Amino acid sequence: AGRVSKNMSWSPGPSGHSPSPQVAHRHGHSIASESSTPNASPSKGLSLKELGKELQEQGRADAVLVSQLRQQVIWEELEVLKREASGRFSGIYALPSFHSIWDWHGVICVRAGLYRHGVFKFTVKLPSKYPLEPPKVAFSPQCIPYHPFVNQRTGVVNFQFLLMQDNNPTGKWEPTRHRLHTLIYLIKSLFYPNQRDPRIASLHGDKSVNAFQLYNPSFHGSGAAASVIKSSVLNPEAAQCLTANAKWWDANWEKVRIVEEACGLSAIEASPSEVSALRASDRDAARTIVDMQAQLNDTSVCFRGHVAACVAESQDKIGCNQGDFCVHLRDDL
Repeated sequence: AGRVSKNMSWSPGPSGHSPSPQVAHRHGHSIASESSTPNASPSKGLSLKELGKELQEQGRADAVLVSQLRQQVIWEELEVLKREASGRFSGIYALPSFHSIWDWHGVICVRAGLYRHGVFKFTVKLPSKYPLEPPKVAFSPQCIPYHPFVNQRTGVVNFQFLLMQDNNPTGKWEPTRHRLHTLIYLIKSLFYPNQRDPRIASLHGDKSVNAFQLYNPSFHGSGAAASVIKSSVLNPEAAQCLTANAKWWDANWEKVRIVEEACGLSAIEASPSEVSALRASDRDAARTIVDMQAQLNDTSVCFRGHVAACVAESQDKIGCNQGDFCVHLRDDL
């Protein structure tokens, strides 16, 4: 903002900016013409009122330009998704709404791992200051995946831990590095944790469940990562279930190994018919297997069971209302 002296000459303000030539000469003469003839008729110069109006109009034009630039950034995001649709974004589909470029709708089809065959719809809301502020991602309340980072009531997702890297230890959104396609890719990471992490290979028990210990605060001890992941958890029940599952396996791993070696069956995956056949030859081993399965099927321990339930629910939403689902998905996309 500048100031006008008594003789009507323009002096730049703290920002150092002065009116553009277009503003100063819009009416055919410069601001300096008023300073050279202080007693001249107001009609021959640009009055304070007119100057204020011109600056206001220029400010509106700048705001429109900024909005257009933001929209251009969003359209470029769509190009990234299209270009890598068969690569890192395979299995996940997202497009802006017909009604607003700031509202996106998508669906992820999980093809492998613990959530295999799950189909989950989600929405992305872009703030008006994007990319300075992060988008908000939420799964459809009709079917919310059971996950530590997903709120079971609203479907909102917390990406703080997934954004954390060596050069970003707090997992904060960084406008210079993070974009919409960053979060869309991280939606896949919710369902595909890093199976190659050496800490996972050292765990006992269900390998498909063990990988999700990476999203469990207690698994990381008391370090910086644990602090970040703790603030990322929106479903404490899921995190507690993972902890209980790991503790059960630590306490019973040796017992499971001995039973499996003795009877030649998987103590956890043995079917009822296999257990009945075993009962005829080794009643004690059969009873032990039944007890173990009952303990692991307890809702406080069985993370796999919760996931299987939400996957089945997602399939029911499509199988029972396939036409309706496709119509809504088409409208959203």
